[in-house]
Amino acid sequence: MFEFVVDGRGIDFGLCVSSGQVFRWRASDLGVWEGWIGGGWWRVGKESGILTVSSNRSREEFTRVFGVDRGEEEWFTGVLKGDPELSDAVVGCAGLRLIEQDDPVEVLFAFVCSANNHVKRIEGMVGCLAEFGEEGLFPSLENLAGIDGQFLRERGFGYRAERISACASTVIELGGLRWLEDLKGVSSEQAILELQKLPGVGPKVAECVALFGLRHRDVVPIDTHIWNAVRRRYFPELEGGSLTLGRRRLVGDFMRDRFGADAGLAHLVLFVDEMRNWRSRR
Repeated sequence: MFEFVVDGRGIDFGLCVSSGQVFRWRASDLGVWEGWIGGGWWRVGKESGILTVSSNRSREEFTRVFGVDRGEEEWFTGVLKGDPELSDAVVGCAGLRLIEQDDPVEVLFAFVCSANNHVKRIEGMVGCLAEFGEEGLFPSLENLAGIDGQFLRERGFGYRAERISACASTVIELGGLRWLEDLKGVSSEQAILELQKLPGVGPKVAECVALFGLRHRDVVPIDTHIWNAVRRRYFPELEGGSLTLGRRRLVGDFMRDRFGADAGLAHLVLFVDEMRNWRSRR
C-alpha cells in the first residue's frame, strides 16, 4: 500500500471521476473519493490544494492516470486554440482531466452498460459486473462470458443482459485482451469499425471505448447531448430534428478538423458543460 501527497491545485478530482469516464467511484460525506480503475484502487482527499492519496499504485502511476503532472493551461491550450470562444465552458469545467485508463475490458463493458442509460444506473450495473472479479479487480473476459443473462435481467440490466456474455465471448473469439490492446495501434476510424463487430456495440459505444479505453484522443463520442452542444455553438441553422447518421458525421468531422488530437477532450468539456446547463438552455 502506498501513501503520498500530490499538489492538486487546479484539479477538481471529484469532477474527473464523476464526468462519465469511470463508474466505480463513490464520495464520502467528508468529500473523500474512493474507487477503482482497472486494477488500481485509490482513496483521495483534498485539503488546501493538496491531494492526500492511499493506493495500491505508486505516486507516479497516480500522476499518469489522472494527468496531474500537466497544469490547466497545458491541458486546454489545444482546445482553446481550436476555439477561443469555448473559454466559457473550459472555465466552467476547471480542473477537469481526461483519465488514462489501462483496462480496455472494463471500459468496454462499462460503455456496453451505458447504452440508453444514465450515470447512476450505469454505476450500479458496472458494480454488479465487478462482483464477478476478485478483490476489486474487474472480471476477466472468461468470467464475463460465463455470466447468466437471466441473473443480469433480475439485477436490472434489461435488454443489455444477454449482450454481456455475448460480447465477452466474441472478444475471446477475436483474440481476447490482445485483440483489444492491438486496437490502440490502429487508426481511430479502424478501431471504431472493429469494435462494432461486438454485440451491443454501436457507433457511440465504440467511440467511447476508443477514446477512454484505447487512447484515441481524437475521437468524439456523439450523442444527443453533444449534438445539442455543437449545434448550438456552431450550427444554429440546424435547430430541430433528430441525430441522424449525416449529422453524426458532420459533428465528428467538424470536431476533428477544429480540435485535432484534442477533439476528445473538447468533447468532454462540451459534455460536462451541457449536462450542467441543459435545463437552463431548453
